[in-house]
Amino acid sequence: MAKCEACRDEYYHHQQNYPQGPHFNPVPILSVDVQELHRLGKAKGTRKVLAEMNASFSNAFDASFTSSLVKHGKEPVHMKPTPNERKKKLRSVYRQCRDKENEARRSTAAIAALTEDHSMRSYGRKRKLQSFKTPPSKRAKPKSHSPNFANVTWDKEEVLKDLESHPPAPPRINWQIFARRHNIPGMNCGQVVKEFAVKSGIDVSRLEGVSESKTRQRSMLRRLPGGEISAPADPPSHVIKKEWTKMVESGKLSLGIPCVPFKLVKFVPSNGELLRNEITITGRKFPLQEVRQKLLKKHEMYMRLNQDDEISKMTVAEMQSFLVKCKHPTNPHSTSDQLCATIRKVQRTRTLVLWHDHGVLLGLGCILMTIHIAYDPAVFYTPQECKERFGKPVEVQSIIERPELYILAAGSSSSEDQAALIQDRLDCLHDLPVPITAT
Repeated sequence: MAKCEACRDEYYHHQQNYPQGPHFNPVPILSVDVQELHRLGKAKGTRKVLAEMNASFSNAFDASFTSSLVKHGKEPVHMKPTPNERKKKLRSVYRQCRDKENEARRSTAAIAALTEDHSMRSYGRKRKLQSFKTPPSKRAKPKSHSPNFANVTWDKEEVLKDLESHPPAPPRINWQIFARRHNIPGMNCGQVVKEFAVKSGIDVSRLEGVSESKTRQRSMLRRLPGGEISAPADPPSHVIKKEWTKMVESGKLSLGIPCVPFKLVKFVPSNGELLRNEITITGRKFPLQEVRQKLLKKHEMYMRLNQDDEISKMTVAEMQSFLVKCKHPTNPHSTSDQLCATIRKVQRTRTLVLWHDHGVLLGLGCILMTIHIAYDPAVFYTPQECKERFGKPVEVQSIIERPELYILAAGSSSSEDQAALIQDRLDCLHDLPVPITAT
């Protein structure tokens, strides 16, 4: 390193202390024709210089000049990635984006499938159209690696006679051993003799013990640009069903209790005939007690949950003003205790509204009943009060009167189907006087 120009420049101030000592003299380690570099241009000339420096540096220090410059250089220098490294990084980014999108779709597909008006079979057909390529109508012509059988030297008649007399599977025939027994040359002699048997009309399925049915061609997922990474796709139906099972087990999704059995007749085709098949399905009922508790939990933040001591502190004028504001009739001669009792009763009583309707769900007539709470300003805050409490306008009435599912059963508007719901509704009405409390 005594003749290193970089060391001479780095430690120049030390040399001033030794004026009589040896000085570092630069020695050219690379001879380059400047005119040739001008002729090659900037890019090619730089590559030429770098290649020669790499060669001389490697001979002297047994290391690459560029790698040493990256590891030990003062200025931040980075190695230019190779095409394979760039391709690998791009594939990794594509995979991360695809997996992130698939996870987002999987987390929302279970709820979205419950809100759409189609069956899981229709969902599967839609998914196949959107996320998969349509397979080609005709398969490509299979490749043949066999020679022209008219020019082969082995005894074809003997091979055919042996194939015809070969016992059927099992055990299945080993084509390579069979070919070597008849002195058929080549590494793919088994493939050659099998193609010869097929072209000669020999039933190879009898020898191999496999069915003659062709393998069904599967569709391929659509690809991202480049054709190497598959595009994001909606989860299959069995994944959604598993997600529903998890939601039911965790309590996030409630199935209610069975009610109103209904017999359904289906005709199933079999061997050219229609077979009559009767199945029994049941409706679902969510007990009224659970519906009331669920609605109370949803509306708790919008309710006037005043304690008894808070009501008793109000004056008679304030009580009467509150009842008039909430459009509840009052007696101007009522005492303070009577007004307190009236306010307690009004604020702690909700009015349930039953909605009864008929419709068609997946081609089957159904009976639908929902429950919602009638908005009462004595029980719930007014829009102006909600704006003051939450700092933004709130449509209180639309939130309070949003319906909740009560009964969904198969049936029509006939008296017989309507009467089947009487007992289930009476069971819920018996529990209606039971009070429920807020947290």
